[in-house]
Amino acid sequence: MGPWSIDCNLRSVTLTRDAALPWINVIFDTDLSPELQGRRITSVFVEDINGTLVPREGTSRWSMAVQYGPEQGEKAEDFRPELCAQLVRKGAGRTDTKVEIVDIRPWEMAAYLADRYSTGRAYLVGDTAHVIPPTGGFGGNTGIHDAHNLAWKLDAVMRGVAGPALLGTYELERRPVAERTLAQALARLQAWFKDPGKKLPSPEKIIDDHWVIFGHLYKGGVLIAERSSNMEEPFEDPQKPSGRPGSRAPHVFLDRAGRRISTLDLFDGQWVLLTGAEGSAWISAANKIPAAAEFSLICHRIGPEGDLQDSSRPVERCVRCKRRRRGIGPTRWVHCLEEARGRRQAPRSTP
Repeated sequence: MGPWSIDCNLRSVTLTRDAALPWINVIFDTDLSPELQGRRITSVFVEDINGTLVPREGTSRWSMAVQYGPEQGEKAEDFRPELCAQLVRKGAGRTDTKVEIVDIRPWEMAAYLADRYSTGRAYLVGDTAHVIPPTGGFGGNTGIHDAHNLAWKLDAVMRGVAGPALLGTYELERRPVAERTLAQALARLQAWFKDPGKKLPSPEKIIDDHWVIFGHLYKGGVLIAERSSNMEEPFEDPQKPSGRPGSRAPHVFLDRAGRRISTLDLFDGQWVLLTGAEGSAWISAANKIPAAAEFSLICHRIGPEGDLQDSSRPVERCVRCKRRRRGIGPTRWVHCLEEARGRRQAPRSTP
């Protein structure tokens, strides 16, 4: 494996503890089809029991998760089959529901974040670096992002195409994202369930799930941030991507050899340099870097003379030189030559 180790198991790690709430999981068999009346569900939040009921599709098996309060004298041992069956019936809203208890297990809904993601040559990923409550379903995605981020950096360093300093960007990029993702999970926990022990921190404003999963932003690390970019927010709307350094590559439809593709099709397990119409100098410079061959860098240029054309903009004629090109709108043109030379904008045309 080389001189580095990756730890995915939570053992002796220094962690910042935000919350730890005791819960009981109950696996049971029952027939709730009369209550469902043909409706398909994936999960039910039941205020009467301060918990959830989750079906296993295609079977009569369900799971129930409920909180209990040690500060109120409740113990895990109190949840015997009789009590659990009563809670299931209460959640179902019928006292005559037949319930067969299969298993009862206590567990802790915890929120932890490692104070640092590495020490020496050991690196933390997944649940070793962060324990995120299941509210929102963000834990698995966050761990996969960790592994992806660290894997390519370890590969580059071990092959000798990058220095060890590259590994230091792993924590700079991933820990802030995990911290705010954990906060979003805790905010949902407070919004969906009661907190009888008052153990949870003050919640932050809940943002859309897709923003958390697909819209996270890196403020530092291996990237060179734009001077004008406002990176105060940890997430952005993935439906309206900015395309700035530290964000996910945006989807744009392109034409390649007469076939319509997405920009996302270009980033399939390889390093890509994507430039605009005047980006030939970038491509020339990139190809002179020794590491470009090691990384199998592929270069693309979007524009009339490039290998890709932007199919999201209509082909029009420039109002001054009459050259056919893909414009930026019918009422606002930049003269082709002036655009190439970085000069002033041409006057607006009429629609």
